[in-house]
Amino acid sequence: MKIGNCKSIKGKVTRGNLELAKGYVIPIMIAQGNKEGKIIFICSGMHGNEINGIETINRLIKKLDVKKLRGTIIFAPLLNPYGFKERIRYIPFDNKDLNRSFNRKGKKTFSNIIADKFMEEIVSKCDFGMDIHDGQYNVLLPHPRVPKNNREEFCFDLGKIFGTEIVMEREAKIGTLALESFRKYNIHVITIEVGGAMRLYEDYIEETIIGIKNILIYTDMMGGVIRIPLRQFFLDDRQGYISKIEGVLDLKVSLGENVKKGQLLATVYDPLNNITKEIKSKHPGFIFSVRMNDKVDKGDKILSIMHFEGKKDFIPLNAEIIDIENIKGISNIVLIPPRLLLNFFKFINPYKKIKELTKFLR
Repeated sequence: MKIGNCKSIKGKVTRGNLELAKGYVIPIMIAQGNKEGKIIFICSGMHGNEINGIETINRLIKKLDVKKLRGTIIFAPLLNPYGFKERIRYIPFDNKDLNRSFNRKGKKTFSNIIADKFMEEIVSKCDFGMDIHDGQYNVLLPHPRVPKNNREEFCFDLGKIFGTEIVMEREAKIGTLALESFRKYNIHVITIEVGGAMRLYEDYIEETIIGIKNILIYTDMMGGVIRIPLRQFFLDDRQGYISKIEGVLDLKVSLGENVKKGQLLATVYDPLNNITKEIKSKHPGFIFSVRMNDKVDKGDKILSIMHFEGKKDFIPLNAEIIDIENIKGISNIVLIPPRLLLNFFKFINPYKKIKELTKFLR
């Protein structure tokens, strides 16, 4: 296989570049196993101010035993090198979002041209793909996102197999890589979210690498054991908390922390008008994302929560419980305790025994 000037060699990782437009070059690595198998791509750096995916790919390649790999992985760790240099989300030459630029009709902008070239040179050659992102201003717990407008079983199964407690299901927007790859080539792409705010998050990166390896094992590209929580949730929404004023944000909670109904989550202080607004939790739950920029504008999302409701038997809001048994072809699987969920139950009622808490998991 050859992508740009990068030519694959069995049992090795080769490196090179691909020119997507005149003067617009991205790094490419190809890991080709000694045995035949699926061809997939893993990309990141679509937005120039997202770095956790770049580091995830860097570490994954170092840990990958390519000689035992069945098939080929095309890595594109930095799709927006010029945005990366300037620490901005968009393609600086036309100020467009690359992840709204795929497979668009009509007059082509610079972003459309490089998006189409990426699909032609890489996506079209693959069986499926993974696109890694992180939060622009907010930090996110690691999770996969599968598009609502692609309800193919294989795509949903990839999201489950990734192995986080939360799987997000969202309506994919026109021009996104996930939606347009399926529309044009019938190729599934799941989006992986991890961390954010231009900072690396060690634990979340390692969790993401485990998730990617789960998918490689599931698709018979490598050997090993799939690790999945005993209980997962398909979440189609999360309660976002918005600042009602411009000011200085003082967060009282951290990512992954459990909260009770009515608990103080944050305050926003407006020094011009000497006003302080408190933000309190509407339901019990755990923090799913938090904003890291302490200067906020009116309307900015400060944090989001995976909410539960009920007094004795807590039920997740806006979420569907996933039945692991419904995933086809799983045999080499280990079910692990759902850490976030068990911590939440112990936080809500610390006097209950673990045996009683786990009734919900049956």
